Amino acid sequence: MEEDGACVFCEIVRRRADGHIVYEDGEVVAFLDARPVVRGHTLVVPRIHRQNVLQMDENETAAVFRCVRRVAAAVIRALHAEGFNLGANTGQVAGQTVAHAHIHIIPRHQGDAFWCTRSPSTMPPNNQSADQDELRQTCQLIKQHLQRGENPRLEGRKATLSDEPFQVATQVEAGERSLSEDNTRSTYASGPSNSRTIEPSSQLHARL
Repeated sequence: MEEDGACVFCEIVRRRADGHIVYEDGEVVAFLDARPVVRGHTLVVPRIHRQNVLQMDENETAAVFRCVRRVAAAVIRALHAEGFNLGANTGQVAGQTVAHAHIHIIPRHQGDAFWCTRSPSTMPPNNQSADQDELRQTCQLIKQHLQRGENPRLEGRKATLSDEPFQVATQVEAGERSLSEDNTRSTYASGPSNSRTIEPSSQLHARL
């Protein structure tokens, strides 16, 4: 992994290297991943060089996740996404390739080719850089929605505008198995309307 003196993210933050920046303030910078797994794949980084998220202090962590929430909302609206993944690869064994703390925002659409749903036949080549014109267009689109300050709410498979806090609908999608009353003892304490059954670890491991 790269050290501070050769950190490509530090170079982007300082505008010494090309980067499609969608948002920046005094504490954080958000820019498009040059090798996105899907269109709109965005990275949020602290301005100060920290090798991973565990090295960020509480104020830096709060600033990063405030930005994550704001940028994720804009990405969802701009690209009509149906959901998103957040990720923080920490350490080489976990797939971290740049030693500068960063959070991945990965917008999702039904049938996309991201890792948790794709098969070898649909996986894009490793380290495939995105088209620069597409990155520029995507960057401008996300910026426009950031300036509007719209707050999307995911409802099923459609992102809509809402004045309410960002939330994800909890209804069980068609095709998923129904939850029996016998399993309610192992549900989250948030109440039956928003709960999901916690599967025994033996069953979970058997599926992985």
